[in-house]
Amino acid sequence: MKESSKTDETPEYKQWREETKKLMDKVSGLLKEFYQNRETPPNVRLKILEGGEGEFRIYNGGDDYKVAAPEKLTDEQKKELNQRLVQYREEMKEFASFLMK
Repeated sequence: MKESSKTDETPEYKQWREETKKLMDKVSGLLKEFYQNRETPPNVRLKILEGGEGEFRIYNGGDDYKVAAPEKLTDEQKKELNQRLVQYREEMKEFASFLMK
């Protein structure tokens, strides 16, 4: 890490970061359009998580996105989580259909 931090990013990496930023901006606009006239619970609503290295991901699930140890959940909690996962998947499918149109 010390050695790599002494050098600057390569031109290719800088270009990748720039293109990824453009893509993230485009996705942000599409999500805004998708939710323009759509009522969705906050935990189901899709969001963008920007990483520290220029990458990003689209996710939903609110606090469920950060479940650190699902094996520690009770059977009842697992059942409830599985029910919410159905909603999360459905929202992602709806967004995919929106993109296809």
